[in-house]
Amino acid sequence: MLSSSAKNTGFTLIELAVVLVIIGVILSGVQSFYRDTIEVSDFVKINAQLESINQSVIAFAIKNKRLPCADTNGNGYEGNTTGSTAVTCGVGTSNQTGAVPYKTLEMNQMANTQTDLQKRNIIYGVYRNSNANTLIDADLAAIKERTGDINTESQYYENNYDFIKALANAINKVNSSSFIYTTGSTAVNENCATFINENHAYILVSAGIEDADNNGNVFDGVNANLNLNGSGTTCFSSALKRKSNRYDDVVMVMNFQSLIGRLNTIN
Repeated sequence: MLSSSAKNTGFTLIELAVVLVIIGVILSGVQSFYRDTIEVSDFVKINAQLESINQSVIAFAIKNKRLPCADTNGNGYEGNTTGSTAVTCGVGTSNQTGAVPYKTLEMNQMANTQTDLQKRNIIYGVYRNSNANTLIDADLAAIKERTGDINTESQYYENNYDFIKALANAINKVNSSSFIYTTGSTAVNENCATFINENHAYILVSAGIEDADNNGNVFDGVNANLNLNGSGTTCFSSALKRKSNRYDDVVMVMNFQSLIGRLNTIN
C-alpha cells in the first residue's frame, strides 16, 4: 500500500491541464514576440532603404540641378531610355511616376545585388509642373534657366538657383491631382478624387511586408493604383497614415520647402 506522502508526489489531471495551459500561453507569447521582432526588423530595413534612396536623390539633385524622373521601363535608368547616356524624361507630366532609377542614382550595387527584401516594390514620383514661361516653370525633373540669366557662359546660368526657383514656383502653385500628391492621413479622408492633401517635390512608397488589404496587389489602399511602369495614378497615401491590419505600406515625402533648405546649404 502507498503511503499518503507517496500519493501526493504525482500530478492530478487538473494540475496537469493547468500546467499545459500555462506552457501553451508561454509558447504563444514567445511566438508572438518572435513574430513581432521579425516584423519590426523588416520595417527597420524598409525605412533604411527608403532613406538611402532619399539621400541618393538629394545628391543627384545637388549635382544635376534637377530631380531624376521615374524609371518607366524597369532597367534602372530614369525615363524610358535604354541606357545611361540619353535622358528621355520627356516634358510635362511624362515619367512622373514609376520605379526608382537606381542606376541613374548610381546605386548600382543595390540595383544589381538586391536581397529579397530590397526587391520589394518601391514607387518613385516626382513633381513635373512645366510651363512654357520658364520664369514660372516648376518641372523639377528638367534643367531650365528660370532666373533670367542670358549668358550661357555665366556661372549662374542653369545652376542651383534655377532649381530653387522651380521649387519656389511649385510652392506657389495650387495643389492639383495632375501632379504627384498625397491624400488624407486616415482612412476617413483618404480619397484621391476629393481630398488632395498636398503636392510634393518627390514621394517614395514601399510595399510593406505583406499584402495587408488582401487585394492581390503588394501595395495597400490608394497606393494599389500606382504602377512601376508609370501608367498608374499620381495619388499616394499620406506619410502620416498609420499601419493597420489593412495597411502596411511605408511612404516617405520630400516637400518643396525642405528640399530648398537642403539646396541652400550648398549655395
